[in-house]
Amino acid sequence: MGTVNTVSRCSKFWILATITSLALYDLYWLRNTYNWLYVRLQENQPDLLAVYPNFYIDHVAGAVANTLRLVGVILLFVAAYFAWGRKKQSFIVVKKYVGTALLLEAIYWLAILPYNIQSVSRSRIPLLLYVGYIIEILTIATLLIALSIKAWEYKANARNNLIKWGCIAGTGYIFGLWINNLFRWLSMSGLFGATDPRITVNILSGISSLGFLNTAITLSLSLALSIAGSYILIIHKNRKLGIRLLGLAVLLFGLHFALYVLYSWFAPNAWLFLLLTEIWPIPLIGLGIGLLRGKS
Repeated sequence: MGTVNTVSRCSKFWILATITSLALYDLYWLRNTYNWLYVRLQENQPDLLAVYPNFYIDHVAGAVANTLRLVGVILLFVAAYFAWGRKKQSFIVVKKYVGTALLLEAIYWLAILPYNIQSVSRSRIPLLLYVGYIIEILTIATLLIALSIKAWEYKANARNNLIKWGCIAGTGYIFGLWINNLFRWLSMSGLFGATDPRITVNILSGISSLGFLNTAITLSLSLALSIAGSYILIIHKNRKLGIRLLGLAVLLFGLHFALYVLYSWFAPNAWLFLLLTEIWPIPLIGLGIGLLRGKS
């Protein structure tokens, strides 16, 4: 049997819960992006690009990106069914589903790259926000493509190599969202360049400071622990300590978004923009707890 059949029942539950959360989050944006497309096309503008110059790199790219992401999520459910169902297929059998899902997630991120590059080239404010997006996209997409290739090339004797690349890509994903969320707070503060007065917040006092500290503490610790755990697991071959450090990293990663939802409930107007943040990793709290308890 392959690597997927060594996963505990607890971890399986929380992995499926996380995939489900991602599916629901993506369905929300899929509905919105196609609705925007429909509304724009219904206007029958004689020169659509003159009225909406970002129609293709924003509206169309968003619809394509979210569609591909949903297909990837469906493939993960298919992989889970074959791997953890009654017949319990090995990773050799399901690797094509996992590899394709990872590739589609990478394409999802790359699809939104042109709009952010254009925003930086035109010095759109807040500039730091778009710089953060570009770093996030390039980091996550590059490592997901690498992991996708490793998944497709997987052979029975390559388990450790796949785990290594899984750790690297996972750490890269955390790094990407850390950069994005940290730069978003800094860009809204107005301390690092001009920003839109409607979204300006004081990150040094009041309830906004709690939101900023949540990102600065939980995501920073998650990234540091993910790096440490991956190093100990891959280089020092200390499986027990490495998995527990990674478990704590995963827990803090999910906890950040849970605390952000709580912050948004109390912060003025923040709730209206809640789903602009990728909050789907919240169920990873359960997976992290399971890994800390030794449920690998």
